[in-house]
Amino acid sequence: MTQPLGTVRQLAYVVTDLDAALRYWTETIGAGPFFTIEHCPLEDQKYYGAPTHLDISIALGNSGDLQIELIVQHNEADSVYRDFQERGGRGAHHIALMPEDYRGTYQRYIEQGYQPAFECSLGGAPVVYFDTLDS
Repeated sequence: MTQPLGTVRQLAYVVTDLDAALRYWTETIGAGPFFTIEHCPLEDQKYYGAPTHLDISIALGNSGDLQIELIVQHNEADSVYRDFQERGGRGAHHIALMPEDYRGTYQRYIEQGYQPAFECSLGGAPVVYFDTLDS
């Protein structure tokens, strides 16, 4: 089956204790190995279009072909992660597509009425989270 906006490549979780989450995913689920980026160097951060300055650490590993991302926020900056936790969010936070045509996919989401909740770049690669909560 063709997926018009791309294949889901990642499942991400916001956690409060990265070490405990890593133990769970490696020892209980059997995913990994994981590599961790402490205080991830995100550039050009925007939260609903306004500048923000997140301090997060992430861990990335795989379960089969699916990448698992674990995210912990270290500061009180406005963010999609903080919003999730303030709403009592537990479990999966987002999925990620990694389309070959980033700009075209971005534009298709805009045309469908979605707005960017968070944008940044990481290592020169663009990252966007679209707000799909009302979908």
